[in-house]
Amino acid sequence: MLATDNLKNEFLSQGVKKEVDIEWIKERPDFLQHRKADAFFDLEFENKTGEIALLKELLPAPVFINNAVLDDKETSAFISFLAWPTFLQREIAELSAGENHRPEAEKIMELLNRKTAWCNNAKSFISARVVAMIINEAYMALEEGIASKQDIDIAMQLGTHYPHGPFAWAQKIGYKRIAGLLENLSCTDERYRPCRLLQAEITKS
Repeated sequence: MLATDNLKNEFLSQGVKKEVDIEWIKERPDFLQHRKADAFFDLEFENKTGEIALLKELLPAPVFINNAVLDDKETSAFISFLAWPTFLQREIAELSAGENHRPEAEKIMELLNRKTAWCNNAKSFISARVVAMIINEAYMALEEGIASKQDIDIAMQLGTHYPHGPFAWAQKIGYKRIAGLLENLSCTDERYRPCRLLQAEITKS
């Protein structure tokens, strides 16, 4: 399993069955040293150059990738897993995969003390879409001068009991992930168009 320290801690928050043995790796090429593993998890997946090609070398074993942005045609060989920062602490795992991957994926998730919620594709992960839109609306409010980032974050936490305000949430998840999902969704629905200020955060980070 490839994960940052924060994602590792989140992933383990639900615990795992006693028969599960997780080997944590530091870099993606280290996967190739564990080809006999029953499954692989790339929780740092960002679709950078060469990532998909390397992960395909691990097939036909189940390969879970942290993906809520790419279309199925690009990642159809893998199991897309909503593993954004702050989302791994839930007992429900949102997944997307072809029918042939699902039975084995469900068994693996059960070993990881998680229930499985299947979505049609990675872009249809409900939690990711809702949170991305909340964050985008917050940036639109900021752009219109309605309130400051701090005030909006406080208001949303106090008023809705969200675990984080939208700006703090965006920073934890990653601006590129949020904007990437919104940009992808906006190809068929203009209301998802990412706010200019949100896109600007990518260049500043």
